[in-house]
Amino acid sequence: MREYTVQYLNAKGKVELYSFEAENIEEAVSIAQNDVGEYPNVEIYDDTDAEGSNRGVLLFKNGEQKTIHRIEDIMLTKHNGSDNLQYTADGKAYEWDGGFLIDKENQLHHTHIFEDDEEMEIVIPYENGCHKI
Repeated sequence: MREYTVQYLNAKGKVELYSFEAENIEEAVSIAQNDVGEYPNVEIYDDTDAEGSNRGVLLFKNGEQKTIHRIEDIMLTKHNGSDNLQYTADGKAYEWDGGFLIDKENQLHHTHIFEDDEEMEIVIPYENGCHKI
């Protein structure tokens, strides 16, 4: 079973959250249809691996199932002044050189923007050598 959260505005304009377990997104949508009067004006999040309600992956919004994007095969090659980040996003290869944000914990951050304007952040240790995650 997976943990899902439905978020919606009630008739008074207040944000409501409704969490439950379901086998998959199709079953979660069915539960929302039956239990939430504001359907389809809802957002459904898969919170199975998230820390809190509606903090997981948005899978359904206002009557439409969202595309589940994937970033894989992340590799950072860092040499004195020459950084190269490679990864695949939804199966397509990407490569970026330099200009990355490095935080106080020495983690490199890069934001990938998908064709549907959804954004996903890549975070990888920023150390000399070649690193894969």
